[in-house]
Amino acid sequence: MKIRILTESEKGLGLGHVARCYNLARVFVGMGYNVDFFVRGNATFKDFIATQGRIEGKEAACYPLALQWEEIENKALLHSDICIIDSYQICDFTPFLESSNVLVIFDDDGRHFELLKRIVRERNNTKAKLFLLNLNGFYNTQTIDSDIKEHIFSGLKYALLHPFLYSIDITNSKRESEFFVCLGGEDSKDISSEIFTQLLNFAKSIVVVVGPNYKGSLLKSKYLCDNIDSMNPYRIYSNITQAEVATLLAKAKHCIVSGGGILFEALKLCPKVFAINLATNQDIQISTLEKQNLIRTITLPLQSTISESPDSISTLKPEIGTHTKDFATELIFNALNHTLKAKQEIKAKNFQLDGCSAFDFCNLSHKDSMNILTYRNHPFVRERMYGSSVISKQAHISFLQSLPYDEHARYFLVKDIESLQTIDGNTTHDIGVISFSRINLKHKNAYLGIYKNPFLAKHKTKRYGHILMQMIQHIAFCHYNLYMLYLEVVATNTHALNFYEKEGFIYLGTLQNGFRICENNTETFHNVLLYGMKNPHLE
Repeated sequence: MKIRILTESEKGLGLGHVARCYNLARVFVGMGYNVDFFVRGNATFKDFIATQGRIEGKEAACYPLALQWEEIENKALLHSDICIIDSYQICDFTPFLESSNVLVIFDDDGRHFELLKRIVRERNNTKAKLFLLNLNGFYNTQTIDSDIKEHIFSGLKYALLHPFLYSIDITNSKRESEFFVCLGGEDSKDISSEIFTQLLNFAKSIVVVVGPNYKGSLLKSKYLCDNIDSMNPYRIYSNITQAEVATLLAKAKHCIVSGGGILFEALKLCPKVFAINLATNQDIQISTLEKQNLIRTITLPLQSTISESPDSISTLKPEIGTHTKDFATELIFNALNHTLKAKQEIKAKNFQLDGCSAFDFCNLSHKDSMNILTYRNHPFVRERMYGSSVISKQAHISFLQSLPYDEHARYFLVKDIESLQTIDGNTTHDIGVISFSRINLKHKNAYLGIYKNPFLAKHKTKRYGHILMQMIQHIAFCHYNLYMLYLEVVATNTHALNFYEKEGFIYLGTLQNGFRICENNTETFHNVLLYGMKNPHLE
């Protein structure tokens, strides 16, 4: 899967874009996907990348490159499965809509909403499925129609943070510094120096962090420091890692930050957050968070009473950055579904029978695909499988990716048209999963697989296992026109044996010691029984 992140660093600005996109790249690489990371503008971002370190995993890596990506004209070079754009400069996304399976545009202030609405409502011929990513929650404050809203990821839970931030235990963190100050890459007017000078008049301890593009007077200060563990009350750091920034934030009682990614990091780690607005593109972010009572905006000159605990700043912080992997997974599933539908346009057929539908796995939404993984990993289901280990998201995605190339297997999620009660009091339409493996159309036979949704409550009249089996027989005998349908079951699974025999399957033979169980370092083998059913329409 080709994943491409496109961002910018213009005239010493834009490092906030680079930083948050780099954190998103970490998520994809951690999931085993390579990421092309293109930065337009100038190459000063490379100092930031060098400080943060190369992103590499066991199976994948991120590849940063200075490139005017908006000038690429070769469609073959433009193609990607997932394209993510973070730019305030580029307004024409047509080439990327035409060359990507999934296009995600960062939208901090609602500027791309009309584009999204037009693309969704017109259902035009653009290839890509378009999404907007809004980290500050702006869209959660708006009234948006449901068909548009499903294309928007909005809220602090999608904030893109360095993974180190999640490992910090702030409940036991010693708040050694009275103030932490970081104005990111937007400090061309050297506001950091002005704040530091004012805080010196009344603050007992101050930590200031400036970025790689900072050229101000603090670089000549006697307080400039390169030891992150220094105990000096007044310290200034230049171009340090995000992990080091997080460490310093977690030790501060109050922080003064600009908008952008540093504001989300501050919210995650610091109890009292003050924001100073240095750019118009930060207006929406800062005002949205202030309305939620999460921060307080300040202006210069600073008041000596700033360190007092104001009631207007909430210390009850919401979940920040908790859904970034879910976001990445959903993009992967959307790109995957696009590929599956393109490759399986003829073979990916759904089926209906008596108020129930069987949806080919190639046609499922991200939500349905993830629900299936939850069902399959439930102890009640997996302990009755040949492979009883827990399946990871990555393994599940890899399995789905293999489906277009597998002519000998088909998998279906069976849904009821009616709402069904679950054991936790909710409702669902999912009855269970059925499958056909080892499909042999030449000899007209296949092996079935079946498991019920483990969260379903018992129904007074519906026999879910029977419903699933009826759908299996309908597909096998009416669509595939099979002569024989086989199944294998472990001899000790008496519940399943009784069910299959009740459904009309007959015993055909035994695979001696065909099933291995290893518990408490003890290895045992059980017989596997072969059952079968003839196509009743051919008898």
